[in-house]
Amino acid sequence: KKQKGQLSYRLRITFNNHNIKPFRCLEKLNKYHPKQIRKRAISNITRAGPKECVCIQTSAKDGLYVTDDFILTHNTSIALTYAANAQNQYGTKVFFFPIENRITHKVLSQIPGLLMDEDHFEFVLPPPIKKDGEVIGFQKWSSERWLEEIGKTVIAYPGSVIIVDSISQLSSEKEVSENIGYQDRGGSKKYEAQFSRKDGDLILPSQVILFLICQIQANTSGYGAAMQMKVGNAFKHQMDVGLFVKRIAKWEASDGHILGHDMIVEIQESPNSAPYGEAIVPLRYGQGVDNIQDTINHSINWNVISKKGAWYYLPFAETPTEDEEEGVIVEVSINEDGNILDEDGEPTDEKGITFQGEAKLRNWFMIHPDQ
Repeated sequence: KKQKGQLSYRLRITFNNHNIKPFRCLEKLNKYHPKQIRKRAISNITRAGPKECVCIQTSAKDGLYVTDDFILTHNTSIALTYAANAQNQYGTKVFFFPIENRITHKVLSQIPGLLMDEDHFEFVLPPPIKKDGEVIGFQKWSSERWLEEIGKTVIAYPGSVIIVDSISQLSSEKEVSENIGYQDRGGSKKYEAQFSRKDGDLILPSQVILFLICQIQANTSGYGAAMQMKVGNAFKHQMDVGLFVKRIAKWEASDGHILGHDMIVEIQESPNSAPYGEAIVPLRYGQGVDNIQDTINHSINWNVISKKGAWYYLPFAETPTEDEEEGVIVEVSINEDGNILDEDGEPTDEKGITFQGEAKLRNWFMIHPDQ
């Protein structure tokens, strides 16, 4: 039978100094045995000078990792990959505005074909801060100054590619959440709207490709989409192409190792197609955007490559002899004329190559990039 008794409390008291004797009563003092509490503390700080760092790095060769319930957009890698294509095909010069100051040599080294010489690539930065002849940082530019420098680059370098990483660093919370015409007390400047009015109409005539990378944030208002771009409405209304990474799909190998992931991108605005379509951008860890995987995906979608289960058939490829191929296993039976034989050994009208497993197909593309 339960009865309601007197209200009581249990307290736990911790002393940093174990020499403190909390009881005067000898009986209680004899029962008192303080426990050793393990603590971690900084014992020493040594100045190491300026070093390239990352917030979290794993022991993997590429230093990357995947967490659950987070969307890894890799917007910077995508923009730099497109910029590298422009460099190699058209000799375009790329201007990079590292407003967040988080770009590293590791990221740049993983972009295939990215040219870093002064004729093809330039960082746009504030004046450096030097100490004892070494650069220890850079001065701080205001949002207005950053946008002014972007506008100057648009005018001075027509036909260039400009990457701003990220435009969200220049937007106040009010400018992100309110309409363009919102005026708060004190009349804060609408830098994005000013840039759009002053320099926005010069981008297309100058044939400049301007990448404005922005962050995403949760929409806690209860109205509209659950996630939204952290950028003012002026840029949203003026953009020609708007891409929003909705989710990712991991590439998991048979041993459980994560090789990379597909970024499922919603096309919110484009002059070339209807809005709200989806595109897939494959990202391989340690390599950046995977052009071979992208080629395979498109070839299957357009029936250039036939896929049945784990088998891939390439009708356009010349059937190789065993001596011609090195490192590629061709899973196909052919006769002297190069025709593929069916299960009964009878020749068919098909010619080409058949692979079992995507890894073999990928190896073949790496050996034959011209195909």
